[in-house]
Parts: sequence; structure tokens; C-alpha cells
Amino acid sequence: MKSLLIKITAVVSVFGLLTMFNNCGRIGFDADRWASWDASSAGAAVCEAELKSTYATTYFPYLSASCWNCHSNGHGSTDLNTSFASFLSKGSNLIDTRAADSHNGLPAADQNARIAAFKPTFTAAQDRYATCLSTAGSGGGGNKLRLNPKVIPNLEATRTNRNNWQAVTWDMEQEVTSGDQGRFAMNYRIEARYAMNGTVVTGVEFRNPSMRLKVAGPAIRVSGVNLYIDGAMASDVTTYSGVNVVISAITETMLAPGSGVAFAYDPAFSASNQIAFEISNIQAEGATTGGSTGGGATGTTGSTIPTTVSFTQLTSTDNTLNVFRASCYSCHSGGTILGGFDISNFAAASGQASAIRSRMNNSANPMPPAGILPARQRDLVDVWVNTGAPQ
Repeated sequence: MKSLLIKITAVVSVFGLLTMFNNCGRIGFDADRWASWDASSAGAAVCEAELKSTYATTYFPYLSASCWNCHSNGHGSTDLNTSFASFLSKGSNLIDTRAADSHNGLPAADQNARIAAFKPTFTAAQDRYATCLSTAGSGGGGNKLRLNPKVIPNLEATRTNRNNWQAVTWDMEQEVTSGDQGRFAMNYRIEARYAMNGTVVTGVEFRNPSMRLKVAGPAIRVSGVNLYIDGAMASDVTTYSGVNVVISAITETMLAPGSGVAFAYDPAFSASNQIAFEISNIQAEGATTGGSTGGGATGTTGSTIPTTVSFTQLTSTDNTLNVFRASCYSCHSGGTILGGFDISNFAAASGQASAIRSRMNNSANPMPPAGILPARQRDLVDVWVNTGAPQ
């Protein structure tokens, strides 16, 4: 098992760079969400204390001076808490990479020299932080759950088709560490692909982590998600470490809507490498989802979600089900087919089912562009995708 240098970035492609960084002043982490997770997780707060202290004397002075103009509400903020929370959601490699491409107009050599002066100090603190999280969990002793290692299916297909993200799924009732089977009747899902710089592999990227209940039942709170590669914690991949979500439905709940893509840097990464995720703290929330097994679950809106949804229903005139007709037809049907995609065509829609779901749940770049649809409408599409996108 080789030692991996694992880092975070939101991008490696030109498209990703434009998406994440050409929106000066708008990029940042949800500080309120982070604060709520921090306050309710004593173990994580203890782990965070040293890292934040080190950040205050290393990256913080550099970022608050160099990045304030465009990222004042994120890592460039002059407020330590805001800057640190945003930085942690991205990871040091994203910052280091962007410094090297002179995107802020400053000489790359100067930026790299400044980072190199404090990088070893921060890296050591970050390694201790990862060890602390792994040991303490998210709640002062934690109630951790580790998924079994898996290879990413069809990973090679993502070399040439950059839109071909591959879903990796776990049955959390069975595909977990020995002794934890049967504790949580849930599923975990994440999408992955090779990270590429032109035609060269630079690692692996992840996006859209989500979970759902397998059957209607008590709601489950999930706090903190860490990545493992070939059995070693990816200590620099902190993109999802601030997750604090209640899973209360049989349809998928996004763990980190709008978060950047998690990037594990390793040019030697291949289809044989195994990935796994560990939830720092998972426990019953005490509330119930309503409904009954086989009868649908009550989502966040309080409306019952059917256990099956068809394409015919999503494109019908039934205003309780016709998500595609009501929200997508104006741009993707009839005489207006933006991007060459006709969502009224079953073959086209079913072939892009996963992509449709991903865009509908991506608050940073949603479809429709006006903003994220209500939870119930997204849940209906989720049921359609999870049941094989039937016609």
C-alpha cells in the first residue's frame, strides 16, 4: 500500500476553473452550516482547535491579504472563522494550485515561495487533525461507521467522456466494517471520475455525496464524512468534513449541496485503487419519516412521496407530479431545445437521468437556472432515477 498525497481542488479542467473562480466575491463555504456542526460535535471541535490555531499563523495572513478582493466572503476574508471554514471546505491543494497559475495577477514564483515557507507547519498540523478526527469521531468518542473499500466501476470511461461520472453505491446495512452490519438500513452514493489535466491523470474527483433510508423509519443524523484510499485516510480531503445532515426520507438527500468537487491528488491513481468513506458520527435523530414500508415516505415538505414515478407522470399535466413539464419544458422541449437536449423525449431523458438529478440538486449550478426546486419535486425525480427511470 503506497503512501498517497491527498489534496483537494474544485477543478482541474478549464471549465471547472471558470465555474469555481471567475465568480469573484461569491465563492465561499456556508459558515452557518459549519458553525452548527462544530457546536454540536465536541470531539470535532477539539480536533479543530489546533488546526485553526496553526491556520491563523500560516495560510490566514497570506489569504486575507492576497485573495480579499475576490473572495472576501470566503477564504480571503479578514475574519478568521469565515476564512478557515471556507479553506477547510476546499483544502490546501486548491489554494496552492491557484497560487501557481497567477490567477490573481501576482507572480507565481512569489506566491509559491510564500506558501513554501509555512506549508510544512500547516501540513503537520493537518495530519494531526486527521488523526484526531479518526480517533475521536465527531462527538467526543464518536459513533463512527466505515464503508467497505470498493473500486470505482467503469473509471476508465471517464478519461475521454468528462460528463461520464460513475456512481459508487454502498448498502450501509451490509457493506460496512465487521460488527456494524444491520445497524442502519440506508444507502450511500457518490459520483467519481478521473481528475485530468489535459490528457494526463492527476488523481480522482468526487461529487454529490448522498444518502437515503432504505425503508421509512426513524430519521438519522450524519455528521462529518472522510475519504479513505487503499485503507489510508485522505487527510487533505476535507470537503465533506463539515457535513451535518438529517436523513429522513427514502429518496436521496444531498450531504453537501453546492460544495466543490473533492479532489484526491495522485497521478498514479488507477481503476484498481479502492475507495471508502467513513462517517464520523451517525445516530438516530429521534424523529420519524412518516408513512410505512412500501407506502412512500414523508419528505421535508410533509407531502407523501410515491414509491414509483414514471417518465409519463413527470411529463403529464398532473401538477402534483409533472416536474419536467412544469420546470424544464420551456428550455428543453418543442422548438426550444437548449444544449441539444429534449427532456420531453423519453430516450434522451432516461439516458441522462443521473445528470438531470445531479443538476437539480446542485445549488451552485442548478437546473432550472432560477434556483433549486422544492424538495418534493426533486424527490419525485429521485424516485424515478432510483427505480431505473421507467417510461
